[in-house]
Amino acid sequence: MNQHRLNWSNQEICDLMETVGGHPYLVRVALYQVAKGRITLDRLLKVAPTEECPDCDR
Repeated sequence: MNQHRLNWSNQEICDLMETVGGHPYLVRVALYQVAKGRITLDRLLKVAPTEECPDCDR
C-alpha cells in the first residue's frame, strides 16, 4: 500500500483481496486504478463482481 500511498484499513485490504480472489495481477491493477483516482475502492468493490463497466458512468 505504501507504494501507492494508500492509507487503507486491514478490512479494506481484506475486502479487495476477497473481491479479486487474491489474484496478484488484479490486486495490482486495482491498487493502481484507485491510487490514480480513476475509481474509488467503494465503487470498485460494488462493480467488480458484476458485468458493469467501472468507467461507463464517467
